[in-house]
Amino acid sequence: ELEAGRRSSLRRPNLAPGPAQDVLLLEVEPAPKAIKSSISVEKEGGHADVHLRSAVPAGDARIKVSVERSVPLVGWVIIVVALLGMSSTALGFRVLGSEAGLLVRLSWRFCVAAVWLLPWATIRVIASRNVRRTLSKPFHWLLLCCAATGWWFHFGSFVVAMHMTSPAIALLFNNMTPLLLLAVRIVRRQPVQTSEVVGAFVGILGTVLLACAGEEPEEAESDGPPPSKAMSRLGSFIAMSGSIGGVMYILACKHLRPVMEPVVQFAFICSGAWALMIPVIMLGPAQAPFARTPDGVFGWTLLEKLPVALAAGFICEIAGNLGFVVALKYISPLTVAVLVLLGPLVAAIESMMCGEPSPSLLAWIGMCVTLVGTAIVIVGSSTSKTTVDVSLH
Repeated sequence: ELEAGRRSSLRRPNLAPGPAQDVLLLEVEPAPKAIKSSISVEKEGGHADVHLRSAVPAGDARIKVSVERSVPLVGWVIIVVALLGMSSTALGFRVLGSEAGLLVRLSWRFCVAAVWLLPWATIRVIASRNVRRTLSKPFHWLLLCCAATGWWFHFGSFVVAMHMTSPAIALLFNNMTPLLLLAVRIVRRQPVQTSEVVGAFVGILGTVLLACAGEEPEEAESDGPPPSKAMSRLGSFIAMSGSIGGVMYILACKHLRPVMEPVVQFAFICSGAWALMIPVIMLGPAQAPFARTPDGVFGWTLLEKLPVALAAGFICEIAGNLGFVVALKYISPLTVAVLVLLGPLVAAIESMMCGEPSPSLLAWIGMCVTLVGTAIVIVGSSTSKTTVDVSLH
């Protein structure tokens, strides 16, 4: 029983398909003569049906339903592990040697991840009827193709842009994904919290300071003459377009996350990205051989490189990038995109632990500013509340 003017709070930890901890608040505003209302909640199949019975005339009943969502601890643990793994990518694959070009080493990343995941995904496809049912829908294959293309283009455009403009500019424009995700949410008229907007802009400001510091990414190869102004503008445009690929990847993964297991999803994404990378590295300027040579497509399978490649692939791709896909079950795509901006800070700390020199002071300031922006987003997104007016008019 709920009297008019009183609020009822019902915790429902197991009702929603997502694991976010929900609190359902039902509030009936004061009605004439404080007529009592009866509220019941029916649970079935992961959904909650709320029934309100009241003697209040339809025109006088004003009812608001609010859902408060909070990210559980396991969500933050997964995202921290993913961030540590993803930040080790450059350091891990640089150990494999510099005989191969950047695009070739990028293809190694996709290939090693596919080698780790495809056997696991195949077992799940054979064993699970739900997985086979999911893969039978053409729309899900379209989303997989969009995710693989966005994943491939996001990293590939960054590598190409570094040969056409400065690595700092390429890093800056390639990390505009949070701002583009904000724009997508505004265009789609989805709710945006103030903390998410402020945190995203502060995080991008930190990336700007990092670019101004002139710190080259660990993947950078700056040999050769400086690029011309026209070439530099084209490189900036390519790097910026890579952010669009990042948006396409993360939104496709978010749509697939409730209906497809992360291992199956990421296995197809990495396989598709590797297939897209093969013609680029074979027909592009580098023209890497389709062979098992130090600079070839299968160079990572050489006996002296194989253990390091498998270890780097597991840490960086399975624990790292696959972890971000798993985290989409708990955290919004915008929050994940802002957290990825912490990659340079974590990578710098890991590099220093391996005996490499420290970045410059301005670079540290930029990375700390990014940390502040990320903290703002985390604090704001850890709990959210949505209120819907369901009054009878």
